Amino acid sequence: MNFKLIKREKSSDLILDLMIWALFAILMMRAYLYVMGNPTVSFGEWHIAHMLWGGLLMIVGFVVVVLFAGRKVMRLAVAIEGIGWGLFVDEIGKFLTKDNNYWFRPAIIFIYVSFVLMFILYRYLSKSKKETKESKLFSLIDSLEEIVNDDLELGERTVYIQKANELIAEADDEDVKTVASSILKVLKSKKGKEDKNNWKDVIVGRIYAEVDRWLSRAIVRVVLWGYTIYWAIIKIIDTIWIVSSGNRLTLINQMFSGYVIAYSSDIFMISMKLIFDVTAAVFFVWGAVLFWIKKRKSGLSYFRVGFLISIFLSSIFKFYFEQFSAIFDFGISLFGYTVLERYKLKQSGK
Repeated sequence: MNFKLIKREKSSDLILDLMIWALFAILMMRAYLYVMGNPTVSFGEWHIAHMLWGGLLMIVGFVVVVLFAGRKVMRLAVAIEGIGWGLFVDEIGKFLTKDNNYWFRPAIIFIYVSFVLMFILYRYLSKSKKETKESKLFSLIDSLEEIVNDDLELGERTVYIQKANELIAEADDEDVKTVASSILKVLKSKKGKEDKNNWKDVIVGRIYAEVDRWLSRAIVRVVLWGYTIYWAIIKIIDTIWIVSSGNRLTLINQMFSGYVIAYSSDIFMISMKLIFDVTAAVFFVWGAVLFWIKKRKSGLSYFRVGFLISIFLSSIFKFYFEQFSAIFDFGISLFGYTVLERYKLKQSGK
């Protein structure tokens, strides 16, 4: 029996949905526990942690996708799996400490890293790659679901007809050509319904449209220089101030006033945060210099690396100290990176 892995069409969208539902579950659970004073839901001697409910939901999602066919079922299973994953990973702090401490600060690092790894997978899958003949055939077979459910939209019909024609022209196997020709005949016999916009696509599309509408060289310059000033002045100068001071611990406690420095691991985490902050700052400064001397392409590349260091490395240690309040700064970095990527696309004419 031949075994070959073929990427599912729009698999990146499923990964994105998984992350959205997981993040929703984590934020809702944390907000509920914070507002309600961290209550314990128990029945006599029994206390079923929500990690177990998360594991149960992941099993349910798996069973749903195994038992039932269809894309809508797949999206339902992803939603169930995402909520389950969020509830599961949210309680990881209890399993990293001897006293089952749910609010264990380093737990947020493991949660964040799990999302980072999933985001990297999402970005890898979302990169436009030329479809193979096998993936086109599987996509055409999936189109039969829309036909059977009488839910074939005009846009989908056009895409599937194009894929069928391409597959007929490219395929060497006569059986594959026969299957593609049969599906093409069915597709042409269907009129198709008016396209329905997915709510997620609508929101993302509007955000990108607004970014593109306001995007200009002046706007980008303000954003990039703003980040350069922020990282260069705040991060580099603060780091030099701490390193050159004879009373480092006092300065560190002042900088992280909301957190008590109690363990040697805290000093290590602070050191790593400062190192990555300064590294990002150096990339921002050098990118600004290149941008200023008209080497914009190279400058943008340095800015891009600076943003990625900020998002994927600095933010890990920022979440350690600030927990979920670090989402604000993380959002700013993500916005800056998005603006940068849209600007590069606009400059390339894509």
